[in-house]
Amino acid sequence: MYCHFNRLQSRVDELEESVMRLNARMDQAGGTSQTVNAPAEVIIDNGDEQHHADAMGAVIFENEMESGYFGPSSNIFFLRAIGQVMLRASNFTLSSAPANQDSSATSRRVSGPFGVNGTQRSSVTQHEAASEALTSDDEDRIIDSFFTNTGYLFPYIHEGRFRTKLESLRGCPPRQRPRSWLGLLNIMMAIAISADRSGCLDALQRGKKSQVYAQRALFHCKNRMMQGVNIETAHFLLLLGQYLQGTQKPSEAWTVSGLAVKVVLQLGLQTNATSIGLSPIDQEIRKRTWLACVSLDRMMSMTFGRPSSLPGSYVKVSTPLQYPESERPDSVTLAMEQKDPSNVSFFAATVKLYSVVFAILDRLYGQNLDFDDPLPGRDVITRIFEIEGSLIDWEQSVPKSLATISASDLADYLQAQDMTDTAEQRLKLRTILTLRYLNTRLLLHRPILSRMLKDMSCSNTITNDNALLEQFGASSISASLVNATDIIELVRTATTSPSAAQKDVLGAWWFTLYYTFNAALTVFACYLICRTSATNPGSLDYMTTLDRINAATQSLEALDRNNQTVDRCRHCLRTLVDATMHMGQNLDQEYLLDQMFYSHDLGFDTGFGLDELFVGSDGSSALNLGI
Repeated sequence: MYCHFNRLQSRVDELEESVMRLNARMDQAGGTSQTVNAPAEVIIDNGDEQHHADAMGAVIFENEMESGYFGPSSNIFFLRAIGQVMLRASNFTLSSAPANQDSSATSRRVSGPFGVNGTQRSSVTQHEAASEALTSDDEDRIIDSFFTNTGYLFPYIHEGRFRTKLESLRGCPPRQRPRSWLGLLNIMMAIAISADRSGCLDALQRGKKSQVYAQRALFHCKNRMMQGVNIETAHFLLLLGQYLQGTQKPSEAWTVSGLAVKVVLQLGLQTNATSIGLSPIDQEIRKRTWLACVSLDRMMSMTFGRPSSLPGSYVKVSTPLQYPESERPDSVTLAMEQKDPSNVSFFAATVKLYSVVFAILDRLYGQNLDFDDPLPGRDVITRIFEIEGSLIDWEQSVPKSLATISASDLADYLQAQDMTDTAEQRLKLRTILTLRYLNTRLLLHRPILSRMLKDMSCSNTITNDNALLEQFGASSISASLVNATDIIELVRTATTSPSAAQKDVLGAWWFTLYYTFNAALTVFACYLICRTSATNPGSLDYMTTLDRINAATQSLEALDRNNQTVDRCRHCLRTLVDATMHMGQNLDQEYLLDQMFYSHDLGFDTGFGLDELFVGSDGSSALNLGI
């Protein structure tokens, strides 16, 4: 019966390929394709309907309603609050565009995440696949990059087993290679290429190259990920979700992460009961996969400002452990985790930290549902203090080898000439864990800043009825400034150090961009509050703000080359600073549009203005914010 099913499945695969070849020939005959053997259209698409925001919830690229809901914990929500205060202080509102006006006038079309034109649909052709053919050595180098970066930080794919299977399948005909495994291989290569800034390729080149592998992965798995469910399907979806976080495809990133949640629940990875009878190594893989899915869910909830898909009560499994020594299979190379198992402690610390993130989102942001009445000020303060205690406990639980690091200590380590590969990897783990920790503290104190900004956007002064909240606001602003400045200095040190090109300690660029942009917005929000407030706990004036924002833009400029998403955030920060010079002036609308909302000599052609960043909650493409 099983053999009969395999024959039927093979026949179905052959029919699918025949239909695709026929469609390709028909397209060529109609003048719509230049390649005969183009495979069917896949999910990843550069069509106009997708380019509305980046997939880390940092900035809006078009009409927000087309990208979905971005709630209180997202940077998009925070940026809108800042924009409302600035417009209020400038005695200025911009009405919506007339209904008959071409939408391109107010919502200018931007290119894809790596500069790919948004009007072109992408598909992988046999010609492209041939041009991207790799030798075994080239393939091994990309796999090495994956297990040195993403696969090391989120170690739910067993490197030894994967490499052993890779070697065993290299000599097999293509039809004998499992499609689910081929899909996993290709998405691993896609994310490795996209995240690797150490080579000579810029973001545009990496984006084009990685997209070929991502589409190839989807070609192999797009049907099976909705039908047959196994651990490889879960791994594929988790990696695809992580890959999409580095794109301007928020809808796809959110949808794929939700699908990953459904798959791991279907596999029963949330409970140890389904692992009874399996080998210790398989039990550990299943546990790590579940915890990685929980971590991805928390990241998505935080960055998108949307409810978590997995309640905290669902997370009962124990923390990850090292693979049993006797269970480590032989492989062609020594696995990174075997060289230094510090990544297991790092992953365990990340899981614990994201449990604190969930508590913050649950208790202070109402799970981003945005329909509850605001918490009383005393409850906000009490909950912040309680969660501060949890963060202190977390910091004390982290092994000394992974303790948080300062920018000055990082600079000293980067200057060291005799650093081993293991020492460099541990430095990378410490730096990334520090950034995650500092960002969590910013998330914790943001509700205070958001309340103050909301008060200011209504009356231009802070008039909160709760005196206790106003009093606590000073310490909250101070904590936010310290943590935001630490993030900016840490990233600047890591990106501008003379040895930064040889020692990458930051991981995937899109996470670094998110942390830096979030920190810069926090500094700017604190400045707006201190500018109006009678007390200035951080001694924050315009020049100090300018220095810190400039440090952030300098870091982003050095972070990646030819990266439109990074450039977008740099432009946003520069324009925010420039716009503060006009706050308090009753200037005419045309002058403000020219000076505040459009780019001027920023060193690159942006093609967009600040008005697109401040999208109203009603979805208007201009600055009609109801003030």
